[in-house]
Amino acid sequence: MNIDVSTLCKQGGREYNQDYVSTFFDTDGGCFVLCDGLGGYSGSENASKIAARSIIKQFKDKPLLQEKVLEKYIVHAHKQIIEFKKFNPQNGSICTTVTSVITDFEDVIVGHVGDSRIYYFSDDKILYQSVDHSLSQLAVEIGDITVEQIREHPDRNILLKVVGSKKPAEPTVIKLDHKVKPGDRILLMTDGFWEYVHEDEMIEDMKRSENPKEWIDKMEKRLQKRVDYYNDNYSAVAVFLD
Repeated sequence: MNIDVSTLCKQGGREYNQDYVSTFFDTDGGCFVLCDGLGGYSGSENASKIAARSIIKQFKDKPLLQEKVLEKYIVHAHKQIIEFKKFNPQNGSICTTVTSVITDFEDVIVGHVGDSRIYYFSDDKILYQSVDHSLSQLAVEIGDITVEQIREHPDRNILLKVVGSKKPAEPTVIKLDHKVKPGDRILLMTDGFWEYVHEDEMIEDMKRSENPKEWIDKMEKRLQKRVDYYNDNYSAVAVFLD
């Protein structure tokens, strides 16, 4: 299996970049992580960095492809942030979203907390899309709005789960019922990115791209046409499996 990976992590129109992206892969497998420090909390760039680095380190140390293992990676990252806050009281409220995908290029396990998203594409279709831990997602579940309307919903940034808060992390971790095959694609995105690029556009740009960097570049052009001057940080990880 050949793997090609591209990442993007930009400040947008904000004073600080609180997103963080980290990846690791070799011939045996890969781990891809994207985190979004919550913008309302000073120093949350530390939370996103700690979480992403922690998950990658754990994967390198113990690269087991099991749901419980990825859950432990995320919970341990949560504890690392809590420990950091004990010695840095000025960062006492920091927290972050987490998305992570681990694979041995045969099976895939996905895990997330918050509203940063994971998409898995196969045969040019979305095979899996993570479900946000947000109030706007609850509005979808009770039938008030559609999934597409989350992008404009007033509660879209109110999260029910995060990593690094006083509450347990409680990640959603799933092993996909799918064997990796050539042509599959993985995409991780913060809300500052997916809010401006629709799923049908992700697929359209994917079909017209020769590599993951070209795919991200095409989607970023769409984003840049739609954001205002004060737009959020935006980040993405794109993976081509061929």
